[in-house]
Amino acid sequence: PPSRRGAGAELRRPISRQRRPEAMTPRRVLLVDSSGYEDLGGASTVLDEVIRRVDRTRYVPVLACLSPGRWPEQVRAAGTSAFSFPRKRLRSPANVMKIALSLAGVARREGVDLIHASENSALLYAAFAGRMARRPVVWHIHSPLRARSRAERVVAQLLRRLPPAHLVFTSPGTADKTMSFNADTLE
Repeated sequence: PPSRRGAGAELRRPISRQRRPEAMTPRRVLLVDSSGYEDLGGASTVLDEVIRRVDRTRYVPVLACLSPGRWPEQVRAAGTSAFSFPRKRLRSPANVMKIALSLAGVARREGVDLIHASENSALLYAAFAGRMARRPVVWHIHSPLRARSRAERVVAQLLRRLPPAHLVFTSPGTADKTMSFNADTLE
């Protein structure tokens, strides 16, 4: 039977379910860093540059530091959401879970779409928080991740059970020297 649609209807494409760029809502990214100190190290400097230079029409950063200090205060004063959750040693499972729950809470309240863990010492907290908040996690590895001590081997076993959605390495050498995980790798 003939179509009731107008001429040329068969050439029309269905409306895409993807949002048009001009109508996109910026993605919110929780940046988890182990430092909170005003004197930033290399990995923290990278995150600070991301916070300052990111295209806010596409991404909105939210900072979470695992150490007290002036950096989160400075970031907050410049207009970016920033939190500080001072952690204790990894040997305190209760503290690890308290921090992870706090991070997961921030992810939910801030409407975070992705959790980005910078520095090896932030990976476990971000991995647990991502699982709790049901958000994908990206690990940004700046220095080779290896399990040397007994505590590091325990953490490595946990991390293997909580793999990230993606791994980002600062260099091929870092990727080569890091223990393996089941995740997509970006260099």
